[in-house]
Amino acid sequence: MIRNALIIGGASFVLMLGSVAGVAALAGPVIMKDGWTIPFETHKEGRSQSRHLGLAGNRPSPTVSRQLPWTGDSLIVDLPIDVTYVQGPVARIEVSGPAAILDRLRVDKGRISLADGDSDLYADSLTIDRNGIRVHSDADRTRIIVTAPNVRHFKLDGSGDLEIRDFDQPALDLAINGSGDITAEGKVAALSLAANGSGEAQLEDLAVMNADLMIAGSGNAVVTAKNVVTIALSGSGDVSLQAQPSSLTASTSGSGKVQHDYQ
Repeated sequence: MIRNALIIGGASFVLMLGSVAGVAALAGPVIMKDGWTIPFETHKEGRSQSRHLGLAGNRPSPTVSRQLPWTGDSLIVDLPIDVTYVQGPVARIEVSGPAAILDRLRVDKGRISLADGDSDLYADSLTIDRNGIRVHSDADRTRIIVTAPNVRHFKLDGSGDLEIRDFDQPALDLAINGSGDITAEGKVAALSLAANGSGEAQLEDLAVMNADLMIAGSGNAVVTAKNVVTIALSGSGDVSLQAQPSSLTASTSGSGKVQHDYQ
C-alpha cells in the first residue's frame, strides 16, 4: 500500500514538472519578460492542511505598505516573521506584505503578534521567471522594520528571526525562546543573553565589554566580548568566543562547550 502510494506520488510530481516545463517551453519569451506566478490554495480539514495549485488567479495577493506608531524600550517578537530593529531618532514601525497578513498584525506594549495566531500564514505561490523557479510564502513577503532610539530589551518567541542594526546603548538584554535566531551589530557595554531551545544568537559583529550568557537546550551563541564574561551552559548548546576576555567564568551541564575561536 505504501509502495503504491509512493509510486503514485512520484509519478504525480514528475507529471507536474513536465507540465511546468511544457508551459515554460511554449510561453518562454513571455515568462522571461514578465514572469509567471501560480498561487497555492490552502485548505483546512480539522487540524491538518494541504496545498494544491490554485487556478483562481495568476498573481499572489498584492503587497501593501503601512506605518504604525511605536513607544517603549522593549520589543517582543511573537510571530514567525522576520523582524528588523534599527536604532534611530524617529520611533515607528514600517510594515509591508500581503494585506491579509498586515490586517492581523497587532502591536501591544512592545509585543508584535498576529491575531488568530499563525493560521493561514503560509499561503505559497510559485514564480517562474528569468531568475528560475521560486516558492514564496506570505511570511517571506512580509517585512517588519522597527525604528526607535532606545530599545534595550528584546525577546524572541517562536520561530521568527530578529536582526538588530546600529545598536549603541549602555546595556542590551536578549531572550530567545524557541527556534528563532537573533543577529546584532553595533556596540554595548553590558550584554545579557538567555536562550532556551534551539535558537541562535549571532553577535560576532556586536562589540561587547561585559557579557552574561545563559544557554539552555541546543542553541548556540557567537559573542565578541573583551572584559568580563560569565557563561552557563545546560544541554548541547555551544558558545563561541570571538575575542579573548580578561576574565572568564564558565559552567557546563551536558555536552555543550565554550569554544575559543579568537586568534
